[in-house]
Amino acid sequence: MKFRITTLKEADTDILSEIRALMNLSLKFDFITDHMLVRCVVEDPNFIQENTLLAYNNGKLVGVLIGAERVRAPIEAVRSQKDIGWIKAVAVHPTFLKEGLLEVLLTEFESLMRDKNKRCIRLADFASWHFFPGINVAYDFYINTLMDLNFVKDHEAVNYEVSLLNFDIPQRIVRYEKSLKKEGIVFRKANSNEMNVISRWVKHTFSPFWAYEVERAFEFKQPKIWIAERSDGEILGFSVYGSLEPEWFGPIGVDPKARAKGIGSVLLFKSLYDMRLEGLRIAIIPWTSHLFFYAQIPNIVGIRHYWIMVKKLN
Repeated sequence: MKFRITTLKEADTDILSEIRALMNLSLKFDFITDHMLVRCVVEDPNFIQENTLLAYNNGKLVGVLIGAERVRAPIEAVRSQKDIGWIKAVAVHPTFLKEGLLEVLLTEFESLMRDKNKRCIRLADFASWHFFPGINVAYDFYINTLMDLNFVKDHEAVNYEVSLLNFDIPQRIVRYEKSLKKEGIVFRKANSNEMNVISRWVKHTFSPFWAYEVERAFEFKQPKIWIAERSDGEILGFSVYGSLEPEWFGPIGVDPKARAKGIGSVLLFKSLYDMRLEGLRIAIIPWTSHLFFYAQIPNIVGIRHYWIMVKKLN
């Protein structure tokens, strides 16, 4: 069967709604909103139209591969990741799954990345402008096709889905907070004028990717970020919610020298409780391998399992 392959550069301006509909039809175990699609494509400072491939059959959009390169942000990662091409997402209409279209899109993108002298292709851990951490293991056909094309599993992660119905902060977390307060550690919401201080601390302690998500949390009138600090103002931990996506929790981090005290658990439950007060019914904890830490949350109603896959190019 013949397919016409073009790029986003050649598409109509309203193509994003068609892409979103195709992705939700094809990737039935995941969820793509207009907000997510705009954030991951148009709002990505690394966005290059030619890296997104579109497949048509008889004038109908039947396949999409959203690719990326790290060319602008965060600046700290551009040099170290210049040899990598990413597939943020790939979706093929179910009718055409066994017609070779998935192979066509993957092979076309590989050729594009080879022309750009990339040394490997990753799917799909393009931090800060990602849909999902990798490929959902529920998509057996996709994974087998990737493996047939010499992609291998690099590592794995999960997304937790938490029901916030009847959500409350357990007494053991309240006890943690009281005990920590006696040590001079307090928890509070960040103020709108603290973005630079907190962002610098997160970048230094963790990564520029997390610092970007912290900065996004300050775009709201009331920043969506909790911090733990000593009475002298030394930051010990932070947690963000609703930064990249309204229902996403994270990132969260505690200074290594202050761990194993319960600080992370207090930050976690305070943030989820705020999400409940905002009226969210479901919270999603995306892209994590910290299974035991999050297993303490009641009402986990779903776990989506992802493989991060990679292919080395000669």
